[in-house]
Amino acid sequence: MSERVELQEDGSYRWSCSIDKDFHRSKAKAGFWACLAVAGVSLLAGFFASGMSSAHNSIWMILLVPFVIMIIGLPLIFLYGSAEDPHESYVLTEKYVKSGYGREAVFATFERTKNVSIRPRYIELSGQFRTTRVYIPAEDREFVREYILARIPGNAVVKYH
Repeated sequence: MSERVELQEDGSYRWSCSIDKDFHRSKAKAGFWACLAVAGVSLLAGFFASGMSSAHNSIWMILLVPFVIMIIGLPLIFLYGSAEDPHESYVLTEKYVKSGYGREAVFATFERTKNVSIRPRYIELSGQFRTTRVYIPAEDREFVREYILARIPGNAVVKYH
């Protein structure tokens, strides 16, 4: 995918852009806490289940599941958070901007946008429940900014930083 904004046959625009390392790492923190929560819930469920049965020798089995979750999760989170030059892919259409791909994709629908924060390297689109950060290549910032501003509702608050 190009690091410049390119028009596609379907009328959408696509690009990939380098993002802030701190922003990228903040996503890894959320993954860590999710992994820890799953391990904790499975640990509590194991203790509850062992208390209801007469097999108290199952303590190692109870501890095994959260241990495996953390053993698998921590290296993945570390690798994700230690990327040297993290990139994100974007798709811009008449109705929304999509950040990421696959199950990790986040959509910001223009008609539901309440606040727009324009910064030197990115634009944040905030709706009722989610804020999407869109990083833009320097050469295309004005085009993408104007494209987004032309599609958001008139009552949306626009802030320039």
